[in-house]
Amino acid sequence: MKYSFCLLLLIPYYLSAQPDIEDYKIKMIPILTESLEKSPENDSLTWERINLLFNPHFTIYTRPIVSVKDYRVYEFYHPPIGERLKIDTLIEINKLIDKNVVVKGFGSITNGKVHPDITSANFFYKRGQYFYLRNQKEEALKDYLTALNANPDQHLKERICISLAAYYYNLEKSPSQKKLLKALEYVDLVTPIQYETTPRVIEQYDGRYLDIFEREKIMLLEATNNETRLTNYLKSLALTYIRYHLEVIKRPDKVNNNIKQYSGTILSNGFDYLKMLYDYYIRIGKVGSPDNYIENLLNQLIKMETK
Repeated sequence: MKYSFCLLLLIPYYLSAQPDIEDYKIKMIPILTESLEKSPENDSLTWERINLLFNPHFTIYTRPIVSVKDYRVYEFYHPPIGERLKIDTLIEINKLIDKNVVVKGFGSITNGKVHPDITSANFFYKRGQYFYLRNQKEEALKDYLTALNANPDQHLKERICISLAAYYYNLEKSPSQKKLLKALEYVDLVTPIQYETTPRVIEQYDGRYLDIFEREKIMLLEATNNETRLTNYLKSLALTYIRYHLEVIKRPDKVNNNIKQYSGTILSNGFDYLKMLYDYYIRIGKVGSPDNYIENLLNQLIKMETK
């Protein structure tokens, strides 16, 4: 047991120290396997080995693997070393599901935030990914929904929702409006609706998108012909950035130094969203001169802010 605990402590170190994750997997999976032969009921080590064997990061564009030519993609998600060691990932996941265990003290860290213990929500989501990539889409959907209903932490909920969005987005060769709306429904679950009409406060600018699935939301709003929501969302994003550039100009002594440093970039971001809105209106035939339109829109946003 002491050896197993030390091994778990070393795993984050190896992850940060290894320049090649595949080399790390080749080294660590046999070590974990040897340890599990001595302690087969160690759920923490079982979960860690599952993650090394199979830990895909899905986007809305992730598709099931449906042909032999896609097998290299499968190997990327599921390295061959597992087969060489005769480890069946699905059996391993099923064991944890059947035991209904909670892996304590194993919270992962993302963007400096520690996530809660590993629960059935993690196990069902992992199995859903496994089924999805193997083109067992209905089984995947059942597991995704079970995971979503198992009170996942926010980070896991985001991963489940984007996987559900991917399920509906890729279910048909050309997704129907019905499927696109279902995909949007799951993106909406983890992107705050209130910010579509109410600009937010930037506390700390780090160069990332304001909403985790911002690009996917914009794409789906246009694809579902939701002009009102898309227009409001792009205006809100633009005003969020423009407002803070104006804040720097008006009250530089009261503005966060981080905001001051990126003031020019923040303003540029605001204009980018205005350009996206203009391009959208061009595509639907609703606008003429770009210079006049963007200038008028910018004036409208500034008036909104100064009221």
